[in-house]
Amino acid sequence: MNAKDNKQILIEKYFAKELEVAEIKEFEALLANDPDFKEEVKAHAYARISIQQEGNKLLKEKLNQMGQKIQQEKGKRRIVYFRAIAAVFLVLISSILLIKYISDPEYLDGKARKPLYERELEAPGPPGLRGSTYNLSWNQGVSDYDKGDYQAAINSWQTLSKDTIDSELWFYLGACNIMLEEVDSAHFYLNKVEPASFYYYQAKWYQAILYIKAGNQEAARPLLEILKSESRKYGSFAEDILETLN
Repeated sequence: MNAKDNKQILIEKYFAKELEVAEIKEFEALLANDPDFKEEVKAHAYARISIQQEGNKLLKEKLNQMGQKIQQEKGKRRIVYFRAIAAVFLVLISSILLIKYISDPEYLDGKARKPLYERELEAPGPPGLRGSTYNLSWNQGVSDYDKGDYQAAINSWQTLSKDTIDSELWFYLGACNIMLEEVDSAHFYLNKVEPASFYYYQAKWYQAILYIKAGNQEAARPLLEILKSESRKYGSFAEDILETLN
């Protein structure tokens, strides 16, 4: 296997959360020393979001095509097509809401809508399990986290955090501390999330909201500027908040 193929496999396993201990070290070393590798990881992260956005685009194109077809029909068949376009429109609206439900930070799992700052400080979904004996502490932490026992999750994960570079671990340690209202500890771990990590922009979003809730708008502003210019998922929300701060 050549070096390029090996790098591609590492990236795929990273986003599938299947990296072993040695692979994590290799991945993080490449991330720190290989600019091309870092850019490729970012491209993979952006592609995952783009796939969801493409679904919205295709539905809009289909609606436009149906509208043009209706304009060409005459007589009795016109009412049939109007009913059809109404049905397509309902599907479009449902699909757009579903895409936003999956990808936008304004939507959470079937819960009543809350003020923006409160919604975004709810716990993210649990991470995936990992293989190998080394990851027994990780998997125990995942189980504790999924049960809402955030202190137990921290106790399990902290045994892994001393001698490793693992952005997913740091992100979820930060999330646990948010749930326990340990703001300083939350910032400590979220600050450690690497820029090329899949969790980087979500970490910055959480930090920005924490700062705003604490009344520290100046600390939140540079994080929101980063999200506005770089994040497809959080950019529009960051822009809206920045407008209220100006």
